[in-house]
Amino acid sequence: SAHFLVLLPSDDVVEAGDPRAVEMAIAFTHPMEQGPVMEMGEPRQFGALAHGRKVDLRGVLLPRKLEGKTAYRATVKLDRPGDYVLFVDRVPVGVIEAG
Repeated sequence: SAHFLVLLPSDDVVEAGDPRAVEMAIAFTHPMEQGPVMEMGEPRQFGALAHGRKVDLRGVLLPRKLEGKTAYRATVKLDRPGDYVLFVDRVPVGVIEAG
């Protein structure tokens, strides 16, 4: 009965010859029960840790509707081989942040 923010990549491993991008599905849900999807506010942060640096990827986030609730998707381009650790920091729905 726990809630989780799920980042689901289209591929776990990108091989030589594969497209140099990964599609990310981002949703707030109960993954073990496969739903329901819950409303999600726009993330404060979305990015990657790669090659010793932090990369801001908020510019590629796109809202989408999933089961009538707001979720997100993104196409993350991979500029070179290596490990990419993707992260998201979401704003809980109903929370008002001070300026």
